[in-house]
Amino acid sequence: MRKIIIIGESTLRIDFDGAAPRSSAPDGVLLNTAAALGSLGHPVSFVSEIADDHVGKILLRFLDDAGVDTHSVDTYTGGATQLKLAFADGTSSRYGSYHDSGFTVVWPRIDPDDILLFGGNYALDHRSRPRLFEIVKYARERRATVIYVPDFEASRVRNITHLMPAILESFEAADMAVTTPTDLQAIFNTTDAAAAFRDHISFYTDTLLDISPAGLSILTLPSAIPLPPLDPMAALTPMPSPDPVPPFDQPPFPNCSVDGGSRQSTLPPASAPVALLSALIPALLAPPE
Repeated sequence: MRKIIIIGESTLRIDFDGAAPRSSAPDGVLLNTAAALGSLGHPVSFVSEIADDHVGKILLRFLDDAGVDTHSVDTYTGGATQLKLAFADGTSSRYGSYHDSGFTVVWPRIDPDDILLFGGNYALDHRSRPRLFEIVKYARERRATVIYVPDFEASRVRNITHLMPAILESFEAADMAVTTPTDLQAIFNTTDAAAAFRDHISFYTDTLLDISPAGLSILTLPSAIPLPPLDPMAALTPMPSPDPVPPFDQPPFPNCSVDGGSRQSTLPPASAPVALLSALIPALLAPPE
């Protein structure tokens, strides 16, 4: 059976209303995509790190309840699970600490035609990147399909020049990439997916899927691996999610509608790529007709 391997950080986001916390939820495209696909019954292994603390137990329960294989989640002591505090003015702060022994996760088995997703901070940070790229390169050797998901944090824009070589190497290591206008603006200073693909991304990877409230842009080179039929509306269809895990609520995907042939959506930026990946990955897993 073909498998899905997702490598990403485990973070709990706490949203504030003024000085008071309002709600909390698992944060990050890769973490939430693992849970969404697991809840749909797909074989998903999540590769990450979680401290042996209360926040870590919340996130582990979130993944376990979704049916995600967490054998490659490294539970460590002597640190704190990642927290992201998000404020009403759009700013955020991160807290948490990893153990000193480095990115020591145990890799799951990778077979031909499996699907591997990677990205986020793990693909940029010096502590995790060397080991992460060992598995990404091995996945390519094993003829797995590799997908890069930048999920770029706005707080890192000030370091974009320093981070650009790692970002471009990540595009180059992937068969395709999934972005949002927020990613493209932060990395390439444009929200125009066609321009970003033409002027930058196409030199490194063959396929770009960019999801925004305006629609789904699929841009490919002739050398790209064929994509299965993918209804753009499917990418914005509310996806099943695991039951809420106290003390936080897992918000559902908002309703979407079509007006005059153009797709309209109120999906928040974090939910749109999760919905897209939750539609794309099962289509890639499906046997050819």
